[in-house]
Amino acid sequence: MKSKLVLSVLALAFIFTGCSDEPVDQSAESTISERGAERPFKVRGAGVFNLADSDVCAPLATIIIEGTGNGTHIGNFDVLITECNDLAGTIIQNGIVTAANGDELYFVATNFSADDNGPFGEYDFEGGTGRFEDSYGYLKLYNTLVVTGPGTGTYSNQGEGYLAY
Repeated sequence: MKSKLVLSVLALAFIFTGCSDEPVDQSAESTISERGAERPFKVRGAGVFNLADSDVCAPLATIIIEGTGNGTHIGNFDVLITECNDLAGTIIQNGIVTAANGDELYFVATNFSADDNGPFGEYDFEGGTGRFEDSYGYLKLYNTLVVTGPGTGTYSNQGEGYLAY
């Protein structure tokens, strides 16, 4: 009986002296749970592009791309893209997709190329507002462009990738 009491007291002593008052760092776990699982992401959109008289991209040309579309996990959306272009192959694009409820999803173009299905851009998503605050993802977007005048035109696109939020 006395040995059980001594073992119980020792066990409690180890439990209480082995614990720290400092909270456990759960940042890695929090990031995974906050971002959620990668979900299939499909979009279809259309809009216009115009060469802008702006110093935003100087010395490159500034092209403003505006449009609307529909995507899984975002519904109907507006898109605004700023493209910096030297008109010789250097293209830098970043933009914001805004859902109907105002949540924003931020992205940047990482590559432009073509395959058997046509010309496409590859986009990485990182962050936003609302439900997309801690989001990330990827989209391969096939584009059809129609030049309607000097520095202006229309586009339509469709693509697939994934989105985690």
